[in-house]
Amino acid sequence: IRVFFVKFNDAVYVKMEKLEILIKLANKRNVDQVLLELKEYATEIDVEFVRKAVHAIGRVAVKLEVAAERCVRVLSELVANKVSYVVQESIIVIKDIFRRYPQRYEKIIVTLCENLDVLDEPEAKASMIWIIGEYAERIVDADERLSFFIQNFGQENPAVQLQLLTATVKLFLKKPDKSKALVQKVLDLATEKSDNPDLRDRGYVYWRLLSTDPATAKSVVLATRPEISPETFSLPKDYLTELLDNVSTLASVYHRMPTEFAKGTCKVIFKAQVDPDGEEPEDVNPSDTPDSSEKPSVDEDEQKSNGQDNPSQRDAKENNDVDDDNDDNSEDSTKSDKAKEEKEKEKAKAKEKEKKKKHPKPNPSSLKPPRRKKKKKTLIFCLIFLALVLLVLLVRRRRRMLLGMLLLPINPILLSPKTPRTISIS
Repeated sequence: IRVFFVKFNDAVYVKMEKLEILIKLANKRNVDQVLLELKEYATEIDVEFVRKAVHAIGRVAVKLEVAAERCVRVLSELVANKVSYVVQESIIVIKDIFRRYPQRYEKIIVTLCENLDVLDEPEAKASMIWIIGEYAERIVDADERLSFFIQNFGQENPAVQLQLLTATVKLFLKKPDKSKALVQKVLDLATEKSDNPDLRDRGYVYWRLLSTDPATAKSVVLATRPEISPETFSLPKDYLTELLDNVSTLASVYHRMPTEFAKGTCKVIFKAQVDPDGEEPEDVNPSDTPDSSEKPSVDEDEQKSNGQDNPSQRDAKENNDVDDDNDDNSEDSTKSDKAKEEKEKEKAKAKEKEKKKKHPKPNPSSLKPPRRKKKKKTLIFCLIFLALVLLVLLVRRRRRMLLGMLLLPINPILLSPKTPRTISIS
């Protein structure tokens, strides 16, 4: 499972996907390791990633009953830090934990009630109001907590208003002495000063229930609800095999069947192609063919029995004869066309042969460039070599040897050691 731990240099979408995989791989053996990682992720800088990490802790608690208490402990530690977005996401998650495990882990409610002033998101407010209404008999100052939200009832989100109305009615049914004025105020706000039809209708329903039969209202509003089923993350076998067959498509990304991406059907009509010889092939369309299942009429049966032909049958015979004649003519025309094409091909071949005779292709051996004479190259190379030798000798200051080499064929007596260097004139 360490392979799917988030790294600091991972992209945001990779981090989110790794969190989903960690939730799916969490079990009794590695839950402690997963919770430590998720707790560390909840202290990061990226707000969206932190929210996802806190939400993952709650999903692990809903999935594994063995780890629920440890998850609640981690969430209480995160709420104690009083970071606004962490507190709000924790309240949303704790509401789901209370629905999964009712009447358990109620100690954290005190910590949540201390952070009401931090809440500014509709979903977090609605979750906190639901917790107060569900556990109103165990919260001493539940009416004061609800009145904190009722002060701005008109400016709240419709979801928060609906949750406030239901929570106030629950409080009245559990503590009728302390919350009579509060429930009257909320019902007035919901039925008279609200433009939301859903809120008005629910307010009238609660008002009539409370005024006519409080016992029936108690059985309806405070009825036991079914627990949230744990997330199994399992897919039907056929559905899973279909997704695996389409791994490289959008079906595997969105976990939806390929047929859901295509809407409606498209009818394709193939048109007949015109033959280059000028003949048009017959366009066979089953919709155009006459219905062979049609039964002959009574008059036709009578004429057949009398041995006479129907006028329509006569016309059909005449048409068939005409069609046969047309077919014969078409066959003759096709034969003549083929003969013409063969003659034209033979003429074209003869013309090509004449062109080849008039303009023969050049011999590739004649196109080769002429060979250069090697004698010039060797002569130039020798001259360059001699020039280099002379230059080297001059640089080394061997003038005497150089002069000897130059004057030897001209006057060898000048370089002999016995001859005097000066010449006396008598």
